[in-house]
Amino acid sequence: LKNLGIKDSTVGLVIPTGYSFNLDGFSIYLTLGVIFIAQACNINLSMHDLLAILLVSLITSKGAHGIPGSALVILAATLSVIPSLPAIGLVLLLS
Repeated sequence: LKNLGIKDSTVGLVIPTGYSFNLDGFSIYLTLGVIFIAQACNINLSMHDLLAILLVSLITSKGAHGIPGSALVILAATLSVIPSLPAIGLVLLLS
């Protein structure tokens, strides 16, 4: 971006901020992983449960980027938000 004539201060702010907040894939993985476990265990989730899962996955994905293998730990933490979901369902994603 510096070659395009953009100031250093702007590049220094925009690039790290964009990298930090562009974690859509990790948030989608967490949300779909929890929903998959709920469906595999035949557990119906309410709209409140789905919104809680979405909110927690968005927040926890911010602190997990750049750490290899952290997805499983963060997914376990996201599973703990909904008490009716069994944590043993995490084994389904490992297999």
